[in-house]
Amino acid sequence: MTTKALPLSPRAQKWREIDDAYHKLLYWYYDRQNLAKARPIARRLERLLSEVSSDQQTILREGAWSLVLECKSDLLGAIKRRENEIRLMKRLLQISLKAPDPKAIRPG
Repeated sequence: MTTKALPLSPRAQKWREIDDAYHKLLYWYYDRQNLAKARPIARRLERLLSEVSSDQQTILREGAWSLVLECKSDLLGAIKRRENEIRLMKRLLQISLKAPDPKAIRPG
């Protein structure tokens, strides 16, 4: 007997697309160091990011914007996004340390 996965909400589907494009961009820009292949992915990722609400500050969103801006040679913008990504990571860590069972949030 096989079970079918539940369909994703449109919002969840959008974030999955962002995550997929982000990892493809990481591969082509950093691993392969191929800017010609990375640029179209960066443009797609930029379009996807602009479609999600700007008031949704997420670690993925900030990291993805940082990478897009780096591909566009906007290093100051990329640094600002990366700093915000780190700030969000620290905030998540602080929250997890106050949780009733911190290992449930932060295994290890």
